[in-house]
Amino acid sequence: MTPWILFAAALMLAGALGWRYAAEKRARRRADDAYRRATQTQQTLTRRFGALAAQHQTLLAAETHGVVFTDAQLRVLTTNPVAEAVFGAPEAGATLLQWTHDYQLVDVAEQTLAGSLSMTHQLNLNDRVFRVKMTTVENAEPPQLLLLFRDVSELQRLGRARRDLVANISHDLRTPISGIQLIAETLLNGALSDKKMAAVLTEKILDETDALMQINQELMDLSLIESGRMPLKLVGCNLTKQVKKVVKRLHEQAARKNIALEIALPPKVRILADKAMLARVLTNLIHNAIKFTDTGSVTIRLGDTDDPAMVCVAVAATGIGMSPEAQTRVFERFFKVDDARSRGEFVSERHSGTGLGLAIARHIVEAHGGKIWAESEPGHGTTFFFTLPPDELLAEGQWDNDDFND
Repeated sequence: MTPWILFAAALMLAGALGWRYAAEKRARRRADDAYRRATQTQQTLTRRFGALAAQHQTLLAAETHGVVFTDAQLRVLTTNPVAEAVFGAPEAGATLLQWTHDYQLVDVAEQTLAGSLSMTHQLNLNDRVFRVKMTTVENAEPPQLLLLFRDVSELQRLGRARRDLVANISHDLRTPISGIQLIAETLLNGALSDKKMAAVLTEKILDETDALMQINQELMDLSLIESGRMPLKLVGCNLTKQVKKVVKRLHEQAARKNIALEIALPPKVRILADKAMLARVLTNLIHNAIKFTDTGSVTIRLGDTDDPAMVCVAVAATGIGMSPEAQTRVFERFFKVDDARSRGEFVSERHSGTGLGLAIARHIVEAHGGKIWAESEPGHGTTFFFTLPPDELLAEGQWDNDDFND
C-alpha cells in the first residue's frame, strides 16, 4: 500500500472512531440525564411518600374514632391511639382475635372480607359501647380491611335519658290530670255541698296544678338551654328581695304541707345576677325542698364558701336527706332521687318529677360564674349551696335602683 492509501485509511478509521466516541458520549449524556431525572423523580416521590405517610399518621393520631387496618388474614397492620386506648397496643403480628378477644367482631370482619362489602358491629367493652364499621380497602394489594371504632356510650345514654324523659313526663302529666279529673267528678257528684270537703278537694286541685306548672316551667327552661337562647342580663340586685318574691309565690304550697318557709338573710345582700334566671334557681331549689320535706322547715340563708369574691346562698330543708351516691348525681339531667329507698317505703306520687330542675339550676348558676353543690345526710335533711358574684363587679350606672327600695 502506498502511504497515501494508508493515510486515507487512518483518517477514515479516526473519523469512525471519533463518530463512535461522540455517539457513545451522547448516549452516556442521555443516560446520565435519564438517571438524573430518575433520581430526581425518585427523590420527589420519596418526599411525597414521606409527606403522605406523615399526613396519614397525623390523621390517624387526630382521628377521634378508633382506626384499625388489617390484612386478608386479619393480622393487625396499623392502629391509631384511640384504638390502642381501648384495646392496648397490639403485639407485632397479632391477629384481630388475639388483640380484641371478640369472636363476633372477627366473624363480621371475615364476612366483610369475603363479600367485599361494608358491615357494622356493636361491641360492648368495660361498660362502654362501640359501633364498629368495617369495609374493604379499594385497590389495596394485597387486600386490606379498615375498621372504624366509634364510642356511642354517651349517645346511647342520652337516648335512654330522652326516652325516660318522655315516659316520665307522660306519667307526671297523667298523675295530676287524673287527680284533677277525679276531684272534679267528686265535686260534681255532691261534694260541693259539703264545704269542708270542698275546701279539702280544692287544695288538692291546687297541689296538682302546682305540679303541672313546675313540669311546664322545667320543659321551657330545658328548651331554652338546649337551643342556646338563654342569654343573661346581669344587673345589680338585692338578693333578699328576690328571695322574698319567690318565697311569696311558693308560700301557699308550703302552707298546705305545714312547712315553714324562713328567710334568714340580711336586709340587703347586693349581688350581680339575671333576676329572672335567679328566680328560676331559687324556685327550683325551694320547690324541691318543699317536695321532699314532710315536716319541719325550709330556710334560705347565707352559706360559707372558700371563694371570698363570691356570695354564697344556702337553701336548707329538714327533709329526708340523700345518700352519698345521690349527692354526686343529683345535678345530672333526668336523675331522680328515689327517696323511698332511704325510708323503706313505696315511691310517693308526690315526689315524682322530670329530674330536670336541679340540672337547670346548675346550668344557670355556672353561667353566672358560680358553682352549686349539695350537702346531706340520709334522714337529717339536705342543704343546697350556690354562689353568685357580688355587685362590686358591675360597671357604674347599671344599678337597678328600684331593687333597693325596700
